[in-house]
Amino acid sequence: MDYGIDEIFEMLNIKNEKNIQQKGIEEGKKIKNMSVLFQPKENKGVWENCAKIIVSHSDKELERYLPLALKWFQDANWPGYVIIRDRLRKMNCDFLYNAYSSAISEAYVSKDWIWICWLTELLNISGLKDKLSKAEKQMIEQGVKNSKMYD
Repeated sequence: MDYGIDEIFEMLNIKNEKNIQQKGIEEGKKIKNMSVLFQPKENKGVWENCAKIIVSHSDKELERYLPLALKWFQDANWPGYVIIRDRLRKMNCDFLYNAYSSAISEAYVSKDWIWICWLTELLNISGLKDKLSKAEKQMIEQGVKNSKMYD
């Protein structure tokens, strides 16, 4: 039986029993247009399981969705954050760099220092730090410095 997106999201809710959530994850892996899985506004209770679906895909499949994945770094307390972070840490920096650079710039322009701070959790990806321009490194440094004001 094929399920619609609404039915899949109902199964993904963390309030359900584990076997129902797992069925939702398996059905969710069949979704071709993955953008619907990135922090659906309708229900934060599905974010953790959406993250599990997202990370099951290859680097190449995820590449076009990286800007959405990096939005997850705006708040490390959001459900699914650790799952997304850990998957991106395994990604080749060549896939990640452009989206990462854009996210740093967007966070800097919007003065979202906390977002910049959480984005630094990806700097241990081999080669990523080396790809950053001097300006990007300065934005990160300034963002981290400014985020300390919120401690």
